[in-house]
Amino acid sequence: MKIPLMKFEQLHQKVEAAGMPADVRDKVENELQKLKMMSAMSSEATVIRSYIEWMIQVPWHQRSKVKKRHC
Repeated sequence: MKIPLMKFEQLHQKVEAAGMPADVRDKVENELQKLKMMSAMSSEATVIRSYIEWMIQVPWHQRSKVKKRHC
């Protein structure tokens, strides 16, 4: 049983909306293509899906201020 096309499209839309840098987005899209070809029940598909969902949740546009200490 492959991953339903609707679920795959939802993940793809979330990847596009996440605001990832181009190199990161390319890697995630490669993983999406692998996922598309796998059985939804395989353990590798579960790992890839978790990775993609985690990458979507990273706050790509948020920056924190780093305080430099002078020694």
